[in-house]
Formats: sequence, C-alpha cells, structure tokens
Amino acid sequence: MNKILSITIPSYNTSNYIDFCLPTFLTNAELLDDIEILIVNDGSKDDTLLKALKYEEQYPNTVKVIDKENGGHGSTINKGIEFATGKYFKVVDGDDWVDNLNLTKLVQQLKRLDVDMVVNPYIEYNERKKQKKIISVRKQQLETNMDFSNLRFESVIPMHSITYSTSILKENKICLDEKVFYVDVEYILYPIPFVKTIYFLDYPVYIYRYDTPDQSVNTKNTQKNVLHHLKVVDSIASFCSNLPKETNENIKEYILERTVRLINSQYNIYFSFPPSKKMKFTINEFDEHIKKNYPSIYNNEKYNPFVKAFRKNNNFYSSIWFLNQIRLKFR
Repeated sequence: MNKILSITIPSYNTSNYIDFCLPTFLTNAELLDDIEILIVNDGSKDDTLLKALKYEEQYPNTVKVIDKENGGHGSTINKGIEFATGKYFKVVDGDDWVDNLNLTKLVQQLKRLDVDMVVNPYIEYNERKKQKKIISVRKQQLETNMDFSNLRFESVIPMHSITYSTSILKENKICLDEKVFYVDVEYILYPIPFVKTIYFLDYPVYIYRYDTPDQSVNTKNTQKNVLHHLKVVDSIASFCSNLPKETNENIKEYILERTVRLINSQYNIYFSFPPSKKMKFTINEFDEHIKKNYPSIYNNEKYNPFVKAFRKNNNFYSSIWFLNQIRLKFR
C-alpha cells in the first residue's frame, strides 16, 4: 500500500523517551496504513535499538528500523530521505512526540494535497517548567495552495512546523552535513529554492521538548560544540552566497534572514565564554572570515546589537560579555 507520510525519527540514546514518543504515532489503527515510521538508530550506546526493534516487530507494516554507525543528526535525516517511500516527509526527533489526533488530521489532508511544503504550528514543551506553548508562524491565508515566491515572512519557518514533499528532497539530492550538531537550519533552508507551493494549516502536530540538560542548544553544550556550529555557519553562508542569480528575491531574502540569524548565534556563543585575549582574537578572526568570504552577508543590517557594538569598537568586548550574561540568565 502506498504511504502518504514518511516520518523519520533520529534516535541517539533515546531509550528514556522512545516509549513515550512512538506510541503517539501508533494509537490510531486507521492511521497505520497511511504512515511509515523510520526509526534511524544512530549508533546508540543504550538500548534504543532493542526497544525500536520491538515496535518494528509489533507494527511491521508501519515501523522500520534503520541501524547505522554514529554519524550525527544530519546523517539520520539523510538516511531517512534515502529510505522514505511516502508522498510527504517529516522529521520528529526521538525525544519529542506528536498529537495523534492532529497527526491523523494532517494525513487526511495530505491525501488530497499536491504541494511542495505544508506548514503547521507546533507546541513547545518546557521540560523543567512542565509548560506548553503553541508557536505559530506568521499568519498566512489558511488551507490555500500558495506560491512560496510571492510570500514574505517575518521569520523563517522552523523544522518542527515543516512537512516536505518527499520528491523535493529526493530529486534535488538534499543532503545535510554529518557528524555535526545544528543541522536543523540546513534542513530548513536547502530545499527552499525548489519549493514552489506551500500550504498553511492552523493546528499543531509536533510537540518539541526543550530545556533539557543534554540538548545541544544548552549553553554549556553550545560552548563545547562551538566548532560544530561554525561548520554549519560556513555551509549555510556558502549556500546563501551561491544561490543562482535567477533565484526569486523573496526566496533570497528568506534564506539571507536565517543565515544572518545563524551568524548572530555564532557570535553569541563566543560572547558566552569568559572574556579573554584568546577569545577576543577568535571573535575578531571569525568576524574577518565572514567579512572576507561573505561580504554581502556581512553588510546586512540585521545583526544583533552585541555584534554591531563589537564591530564598531572591539574594546566593548568585556561590556558585551557582561550584558550577554544577563541575557542568558533571563532568556
């Protein structure tokens, strides 16, 4: 039977979450013929694989386990794209989950749609505070097939909101960096030049768990993995700088906005370290790298005040660090 939606679940040491995550896809028997769940075990060192195989055994027509050596988050998405057979494709991380009723609703709508990208709100779940918050993209006309190139966005659509046409990913050989964190932005942006049509829905499907100690966006982890982030910055900046000349201006602006935001984040990681001559040199070196290699991105006006202040006078470095500590404390 042809599948409507392929859901890739990147899984590295998700044993503590998998028995919460997977049942949220499987509680509606009528949905099982329409979805395929690709659990990509990324060389887990716990019993993630054993638990995943039990679900594959119980739901052989819906769940498929792909076991591979550790290659990072990007490698699991690449593998999911390779194995996907559904008309549409979605990524749900192994420590997150879905609203089954809304997933069912989404799949029913996907059956009659023929678009490149579908967008839903999503829910942020604060693990520490046990609070939920619905996150919506800018209001667009709902349930209408729209031309992506005619739209302008206040911010880039996040990964948790996105469902792509699988053919967009396969035919254009979308491939993310491997063995690094922070590749979500590559998944968000690399398909965009090929997206012609987009469709907005008003109900959340994805529930994103955050504020956990082991997340890569945790401050200590971003410091530890700063070189991973730097690699993704270079990949995205190069992608943005080398878009074909005929690329629609709205699409260029969409990609540029998220690229600048990513570069802002790299500065913020540097500013989160205790101030030192070595770190000041590193920031200057990074600033010169962006200026030399990506001048049009460097000259964009949307950098945050800390970056603008540092560029104006890097003697403000200690003050910027202090203000950034306050920002991190209250974010």
